[in-house]
Amino acid sequence: QPGAEGEWSVKDILAHITFWEEEMMRWLEESLRGEVPQFPEDLDGLNHQAYVDNRDKSLPQVLADFEGSYQQALEAVEAVPEEVLVDPRRFAWREGSPLWEMVAENTFWHYEEHGQSIAAWLGK
Repeated sequence: QPGAEGEWSVKDILAHITFWEEEMMRWLEESLRGEVPQFPEDLDGLNHQAYVDNRDKSLPQVLADFEGSYQQALEAVEAVPEEVLVDPRRFAWREGSPLWEMVAENTFWHYEEHGQSIAAWLGK
């Protein structure tokens, strides 16, 4: 049902979160290979395209993708040594921000952001 966040349903939000977790895992891999990840400039456009790409998926498929992405992200982050995640000088392209913040922005901070929208929509 649309309206959980603008035109998005809860299913759409879960697909959105999955998309960004997958992007974060790609950026994490690139970082660990010594590459500078290429971040999108048009976040609104990318969010819209991800919505269009996922809107016709069934709820069971979106849930399976969401759960799989979560597990893959967890395993990917757990495989990175803590000092790599927390050192603000490790990656110059992060401009003083530790890598864990990129992870947070696309995982648990992202869950909180959209979870608040869903809770408000549900009246909780």
